[in-house]
Amino acid sequence: MVTEFEKIYSVHYTACRKPWQCISVGNKRRKKDRLPTDNQWALDLNVVNEEHCQELVRYWHDLRVDFEKQLFDLTADETILNGAQNEHRKDIFQGHCREEGNSGYAEITGKDETFLRVSELYEQTDRLLTFEMDSKLLRIQK
Repeated sequence: MVTEFEKIYSVHYTACRKPWQCISVGNKRRKKDRLPTDNQWALDLNVVNEEHCQELVRYWHDLRVDFEKQLFDLTADETILNGAQNEHRKDIFQGHCREEGNSGYAEITGKDETFLRVSELYEQTDRLLTFEMDSKLLRIQK
């Protein structure tokens, strides 16, 4: 069963893997039956729909692209673009992954003074924006 994307309001990425884990492949073998040559972190295709997971992860990366674009438009810091120049499964990861797996993720790049201006993107709102990036939590609050 796959929920239509338009009807999704919240995503818990555990079964589909976190977007920054750069996992795009699936495996039908149960984890205990996987071969040493199998990707041990592959999507469990007995539990998830591979295409649906890829769509959810792609959307997360689309949000990151939007954030990077807005920050670039605000600061003109060209180093922001460096974090999205990778080729691994660009159709899903939008240039944010160098290779399959946890070590393949390319963090958001930018100069220190650029990141100090992030809150300017959210001055019109009173909400708390939380980005979870590579096991680090960045909170920006007005």
